[in-house]
Amino acid sequence: CSYQRGENWTVGESVALKCQPLWELDRVELQRDVSGSVVSGSFGSVTVTMRSLADNGTLHTGFIVTAYTNGTMDFLCKQAGYPFGMVGWSRNFYIEQDSLAESFLDGDYAFRNLNCPDGAQDLSECSMNNPFEYNYGWKNGLVMYCNSTTPEPGPWNSIV
Repeated sequence: CSYQRGENWTVGESVALKCQPLWELDRVELQRDVSGSVVSGSFGSVTVTMRSLADNGTLHTGFIVTAYTNGTMDFLCKQAGYPFGMVGWSRNFYIEQDSLAESFLDGDYAFRNLNCPDGAQDLSECSMNNPFEYNYGWKNGLVMYCNSTTPEPGPWNSIV
């Protein structure tokens, strides 16, 4: 972060901080393994692809863990292209379809403790831990079912 202060700065005066983000949201997808192929749709493990602004724009993809507010869930669904928001959610651990996640990511997590207010439109409105600093294993990954015009069936009898 850079800072700015007055010319005759003394204790008790304010300082303006300007911080540049290190990450930029590239895309959000709900993915699952169907007969050995990864498909995206309105139901699946939530994967987030971020662009590292500190690393020449390199793309990194991971799961989300601990994102339990309706504002966060709706934000993720809308970013994934489902403007009507979330229908339900769970974690991979509670879903009997182990093929939801492990076949296409090695357990990397993009976010832990993602928290977006109701109506969030941009990731900058959300709070979170530093991206890609945690690895909890794929079973802790967030699974969501987003509202679309052609809903896909999902095992929502075990929503936590």
